[in-house]
Amino acid sequence: MFEIPVKDIDRSIAFYQKVFEITIRKIRLLENITGIIGDASSSLRGILVKRHSNSPIPSKTIVIQVTSSEIMGKYLKNAIEAGALSTSAGSESKAINIGFFEDVDGNRINLLVGKPTTNKVNY
Repeated sequence: MFEIPVKDIDRSIAFYQKVFEITIRKIRLLENITGIIGDASSSLRGILVKRHSNSPIPSKTIVIQVTSSEIMGKYLKNAIEAGALSTSAGSESKAINIGFFEDVDGNRINLLVGKPTTNKVNY
């Protein structure tokens, strides 16, 4: 589960619906307006949070684990089409594959694909 701070909930819901190809439900939770991403059956679950106060919301780095490099590539392509501020196609190592995009609020969203490793360390 992940949390992404947003400045404009409607703009961010539209952006992330395009990126993740998923419906996001908008609700009021206490004094915050929230967008709920996914449900109990989804592999992708998180929230977009618009704080009630007028204080600036700092940008964050968020890590979201995805199921495959193909899914990561699709999300990165969708992010570009939805207006992401910047993207990286990913860098691969023996253990992980990671790509990122900067969303419309300046958050850096890292997409991580974990890979099994065959390296064994004997102590």
